[in-house]
Amino acid sequence: MGCDKASLPFEGQPLALYQAGKLSGFCSQVYLCGERGRDSLFGGIPWIPDKRPGRAAILGIEAALDATREEWNVILAVDLPLVPPEFLRGLLQVAGEKGIAALCPSADGGPHPLASIWNRAAMRPLKAQLDRGEFSIQAAIRSLGGCLLSEPETVAVPGFVAGCLRNVNSPADWEAVLGGERKREKEKGPGIFDPGPSA
Repeated sequence: MGCDKASLPFEGQPLALYQAGKLSGFCSQVYLCGERGRDSLFGGIPWIPDKRPGRAAILGIEAALDATREEWNVILAVDLPLVPPEFLRGLLQVAGEKGIAALCPSADGGPHPLASIWNRAAMRPLKAQLDRGEFSIQAAIRSLGGCLLSEPETVAVPGFVAGCLRNVNSPADWEAVLGGERKREKEKGPGIFDPGPSA
């Protein structure tokens, strides 16, 4: 988009803090992961820098799994603001029932690995893959024996809402997200503001 998506204002706060607040409702610890040098931008939320140079999204997953002490971990990209927390909890439940290393939903014609569930045991094989210079998240999930849910399976997960996995890759995407936000504000009525959970 040509801008820092993590700092975009959404429901009264930077998008990164909005996503962190969403996770803090059911996760014991929330981290923000990404490139080095940004740890002072979102006060109060631990910033975990990528362990390697580059801009591949899988580097954030590596950093998160290296930092966590929890068996099951929710990975949520900052540019997926429409994902409901109930859906993420549903994915956690499915991953636990299947007992697999990683679980990825699918919608709108493809997988969405940045709204996924990872077991901490995936860290070593994931690191080995990255050491070989392989940066595909989908390939990592498959090699770990993880599960790429089909679209019907994803729709069946509790909390799924049509369009919730739409990410923000362009100004038009962002305007569509903001249009939904304005609609929600109108439905609340005048004088009412609910920023949602905060971290």
